[in-house]
Amino acid sequence: MTEVRLSSNQRKVVEFEEGPIAVIAGPGSGKTRVLTERIRRLLTKVPGHFRVLALTFVESAGVSITRIDHARSAQGARAQVEQQNYDILILDLVLPANDKSKDARPDVGYELLQELSESGAATRIVGATAHVETIAVYEQGFRDRTEQLLLVSPDSSAWRDSLHALLQQVAAASERPLGHDVDVCFITALKDTEYPAVVNLPVAWEAEKILANYALYRKGTIELDGKLRTVVLANTKQMGMVSACHLTQLLISEFRPRVIMMTGICGGLSAEVSLGDLVVADKSWDWQSGKWTGAGKFSHAPDQKDASRELVVSIKAVESEAPEIAKGLVHLTSPSRQFRIVEGPMLSGSAVVASDAMHEMFVAQHRKAVAIDMECYGVYYASHYAAEPKPRYVCLKAVSDMAGAEKANDYQAYCSALSAAVAVSALKKYFAEVT
Repeated sequence: MTEVRLSSNQRKVVEFEEGPIAVIAGPGSGKTRVLTERIRRLLTKVPGHFRVLALTFVESAGVSITRIDHARSAQGARAQVEQQNYDILILDLVLPANDKSKDARPDVGYELLQELSESGAATRIVGATAHVETIAVYEQGFRDRTEQLLLVSPDSSAWRDSLHALLQQVAAASERPLGHDVDVCFITALKDTEYPAVVNLPVAWEAEKILANYALYRKGTIELDGKLRTVVLANTKQMGMVSACHLTQLLISEFRPRVIMMTGICGGLSAEVSLGDLVVADKSWDWQSGKWTGAGKFSHAPDQKDASRELVVSIKAVESEAPEIAKGLVHLTSPSRQFRIVEGPMLSGSAVVASDAMHEMFVAQHRKAVAIDMECYGVYYASHYAAEPKPRYVCLKAVSDMAGAEKANDYQAYCSALSAAVAVSALKKYFAEVT
């Protein structure tokens, strides 16, 4: 092989063997040549077993090297994301637990991914690996939580092209003038009932599109308070807080909405609500957040997030229109009594609750808790920590069952349609006040 000519400083970089090294140099100084020579030397002349993943970033992607932070371990990544939020986070599936460890493992990377996807530390997370065997084991978990999963190979340019396109998209978004681009984003979690209920609203919808290779969405316009308003509807990839949080982050990043509303169905917890009532969640939290004690008891540690008060007030003001709204839903199977709008706390959890015995624990967490679902807290969490311009946000869901052992689907279509109809009426009142 022909010997590559290197300067004394370049050769020092190539031959350095005492751990990680950062090289800062200007354009045209030979950084790529030095990098490739260092990798060649590690693989051919340094004792030990090396598998090297090399990623390079260029200004043509719209991202300056000065805007990129690097962490070589899960511990280092945690420290970085505690200090600031990131537009995009590229996560190697195979990572050491800390900077001193030489044992890189996929379970460490997967555990970090779970933490990051729940924390909202990055708007977009991209998974990357050169290990085919790792993808075979962890592929579904990474695809559920990341925007892209890249199989990095020197024999393929597909991963590089995909990453380059995403970086350009993120860079372009960061240059947009500060302000809201869309008036309302609707979020649902059930594609067969909740999603169609919003589609059936008097909105001029465009065709479905795919958002960030993650979820389907529609964009459209609706007349509210005498003005034509832009709306977006997206359904979570799966039920649960993690998926709802991730989708909310994507919607905020892509559309910068003035308002985020989650509509659909929930389970009732209290004597304060009955089947068919509409619950507006003034606050929400993860009821599973806490620890199990040695005595076998659960000690909860809720992190409550409040809805935007002005939206809660607008929804409550719709109650006077209840009889008229109900007339528009007579074709659906519904409870015999007139629905009411109840304001109160809504707990969220990652599992479906079908046990009356759980109610006592829920009420112990908040004596005024009235409902439970699987997504509300995820939406509130992502919205609460969103960068400027922040959206207003609220979750309103109708009670389709009493969160017990006896569950039925009789009222799901009605409750989904009811929450969507109330949402539109509330938006008319809200926009009439704020503009």
